[in-house]
Amino acid sequence: MASNWRTEWRSKARQGARRSPAKAKAKPAGMHTFVVQKAYCTPARDTIYTALEPRGVEILRYSEGVHTVGSPPQPAAQEARVAVRTSQANWAEYLMERTQKLAIVGGVIDPRNQAWAAKYGGKLPTPWIEPTCKEGHAAWAKKRGK
Repeated sequence: MASNWRTEWRSKARQGARRSPAKAKAKPAGMHTFVVQKAYCTPARDTIYTALEPRGVEILRYSEGVHTVGSPPQPAAQEARVAVRTSQANWAEYLMERTQKLAIVGGVIDPRNQAWAAKYGGKLPTPWIEPTCKEGHAAWAKKRGK
C-alpha cells in the first residue's frame, strides 16, 4: 500500500496531465508574437536583434527553425518567432519591415507599416540610445551641420 504522500503526489500529477493544451501554452498577457521568414542562406537572429534591441524594443522570446516545402522536404526559409511587448509591437513590426530582409508572415499589426518602411530602402533609423546626453547632442549637431 502506497503511503499518503505518494497518493497525494500522484493525484496532483494526474490533474496536471489533464490540463487543456490551450491553458498549457497560453501566452503571458501583454506579449505579441510575430512569425518572420528570411532567405534560407543565413539565420534571421542577427537581423532581428540588430533591428530591434538598439532601438529600444525588448525581445521577450525568440525561437528559430527551418520552413520546408515539398516532398521530400526542401528548406525554403529561416523562420523565427519573435515575441515583444504589446506596447512595442507596432514599432517592432515597422523596424522589421524597414530592414527589407524579413517577411512577416504571421502576427501583422498594421499593414501600412510595410508601405511606410519601403520608403527608406532598407536603411534603419538611427538609434536614439546614446551613452550620455553630451555625446548625443554632439552627434545631432554634426548631422545638422553646426
